[in-house]
Amino acid sequence: MGAPTCEETIDVPGAAPLAVAVWAPEGVVDEPGTPFGVTYEPAPVVLAGVSGQDAGELVPALLDSGRSVVTVGGEVPGAAGALEAMSRLGVTQAHLAGPLAGTIAQKVPARALSAAPLPERATANAVAELLAHIRAHEPRRRHNPLVSVDAAGRTSRRVPRTSSCAGPWLPTSPPSRQCMATCSTPATSPAARRAAGAVASGRCPTT
Repeated sequence: MGAPTCEETIDVPGAAPLAVAVWAPEGVVDEPGTPFGVTYEPAPVVLAGVSGQDAGELVPALLDSGRSVVTVGGEVPGAAGALEAMSRLGVTQAHLAGPLAGTIAQKVPARALSAAPLPERATANAVAELLAHIRAHEPRRRHNPLVSVDAAGRTSRRVPRTSSCAGPWLPTSPPSRQCMATCSTPATSPAARRAAGAVASGRCPTT
């Protein structure tokens, strides 16, 4: 296991500071779109309360699957500490693995895509079972991330697309042909009627 992409010390109220490290797949760095090197898709994995020895077995396999991996503390940090670390890194949802996985998932189920307690020793079989468990609980995203990693570990970036039909528009700067075509659709449906009303008021709806 190589050096982490990013390392942070997280202050937790009423507890000792936590050492947090992020390992990112090849090609992913700490920059806008992937802050701290954390990918959005596929979802990251948070190892909470996992020993350094077990992390050494788990992290390379998880990275090979195209995921960022977050390790929280060398010793059991407590669920509150792990959640604080996730918040500081901007990890809104993640697959959880380790002794604290179930506790965190119970406290904030909306942030846990899956929870795997792991056996006492991270054997090759345990790693394979964890990967299968994670893949089975990977969510279907409703929108495209800025940066994604495919199964082969290749990264791709999405350039945000702005609609040519974004209003409002002025008479001196008319909407595009695409926008006019959309807005001039016969008002035979609620959506079309809203579009026709938008044109009459000087706005063109976003397509």
